[in-house]
Amino acid sequence: VEKETAGLMERVYEALGNAPEALRFTRVVQAYTDSMKYMDLRKELSLMEWRKQQAEDSLRVAEEKRLMQAEAEARVAAQRNRKLLAFGGGAGVLALAFVLWRRLGRTRQEKARSEAILHNVLPEEVARELRETGTAQNRAFEQVTILFTDFQDFTELSASLTQQQLMAEIEACFTAFAGICQRHGVEKIKTIGDAYMAVAGLPVPRDDHAEAVAAMALGMLEGFRGVMRARSLAMQVRIGIHSGPVVGGVIGRHKFIYDLWGDTVNMASRMESHGEPSRVHVSQATRDLLEGRFRFAERGEIKVKGKGTQTTYFLLGRD
Repeated sequence: VEKETAGLMERVYEALGNAPEALRFTRVVQAYTDSMKYMDLRKELSLMEWRKQQAEDSLRVAEEKRLMQAEAEARVAAQRNRKLLAFGGGAGVLALAFVLWRRLGRTRQEKARSEAILHNVLPEEVARELRETGTAQNRAFEQVTILFTDFQDFTELSASLTQQQLMAEIEACFTAFAGICQRHGVEKIKTIGDAYMAVAGLPVPRDDHAEAVAAMALGMLEGFRGVMRARSLAMQVRIGIHSGPVVGGVIGRHKFIYDLWGDTVNMASRMESHGEPSRVHVSQATRDLLEGRFRFAERGEIKVKGKGTQTTYFLLGRD
């Protein structure tokens, strides 16, 4: 309705010869159009991410079933070879040893593949707990630091690329982010469309969680610029950071997803959405944890959605 009204006002002012007002409503119509395209694209990318997660989960279940089948076959073979041993003497011993050696090697390979898939979906400590006990308990963490990123000018870029090209560009950026994340010992939590979420300080608490995320954020800026130069693109990235308590845990019984809950998550997301392109926007809480080790530019007081007036900072580099 708002778009139709703006379009009507645009035509009215054109008829009246009022070019400035006509142009203003033209921009309103374009803004509505761009907003709808962006929303549709975000939905499509989220669906693609969901399908990718489904495929990974299906692969993990298939690997676990294959492992169980291999173990069952090994037990059957052991029983059969025990019978052969009773009649075959020394030859039976050699045959049994050879068969069991091959079965054991195959089972170990299958188990290693299943564990690798599980570690790609969950943090290592959580995957170990799930593997050893069959469950993973939700846990509260007193202090972690959370990072969110989002691509600036993503709508404009998506309009000029095919879906396959767009996904290739996002994959290149997220691959670079994953390497930087691993280098600093930070856990990637998830991606949603063109957004990326990571955290330090869980599932194993660490005192330098804020420093690790700050160093990672600076590395992400450089890594992102390198990807853009290499691929001749003009996108920019916003990064937001906040520190505080959260609850972390596994969602689902058959298709596992590790996620975080709490006001700290919301505030970190606000730091990203209220930030500026090619800058790292941090809260007062994170700045206090990094004082004396990093340099900052005070942004001053801003109104943060749902949080009121907040004093925030831009991270400039190491001190």
